This record gives sequence, structure tokens and C-alpha cells, in this order.
Amino acid sequence: MLRHRVVPCWPAISSVPSAAGAGIWRRIDVCSTRPSPGTRIVASPTVVVGTGPIVALLDADEAHHEWARRQFDTLAAPLLTCEAVLSEISFLLQRVGPDPSLPVRLVERGVLRVV
Repeated sequence: MLRHRVVPCWPAISSVPSAAGAGIWRRIDVCSTRPSPGTRIVASPTVVVGTGPIVALLDADEAHHEWARRQFDTLAAPLLTCEAVLSEISFLLQRVGPDPSLPVRLVERGVLRVV
């Protein structure tokens, strides 16, 4: 399985076979050049995330924390959310102990994008 980190441009990442042989891929940035014919474009899926998974990720005592951590490790940023979700996350985190400003910091770091 190929895993790619997405960069902020379109198309984000292109993979082409390396000279080392079939089945080995190298990453090239296609923001500044046009992809050559036969280039495989790797698209980043758009993921909309709600309150539950983010709270589970940020609260280590939450029952689904490990599941959320594994899921977020497989997703490319930014994940889409809305202001109501950020507000609800802050409220819930304030009740259980973690810093209620964590959702805002995730937006500032580019992990979440408010739409």
C-alpha cells in the first residue's frame, strides 16, 4: 500500500516508477511542472470530521482514543469541520480536563479547516 503526504497545491503529489524497478515508486512535486504522460496522480480524499473522533483523539482517557489515533494517522490534513464542532469539542474537553483551546490550535496548525 502506498502512503503519501499531501502538500498544499494541485495536483498534490504524483508518483512515477523509479529507475530501480517495477513496484518501487518515488514521489515528485508536480506543482511546478506538468506531469508527464503515464504519471499516476494520487488524490487526497476530502474528509469531514465531527466532534466524537476529535474528542477521542485529544482525550487520552476516552474509550476510543487508540482507535481515533490510528484513524487520524491514516488521513491527510486538512480535515474539514465547522465552527459548531470546534465549540462542542472545546466544551467537552473543558469538562474532562484537557486544554479547551486544543481545537483552535489544530486549526492554526492546518490539521483542521473550518468550512
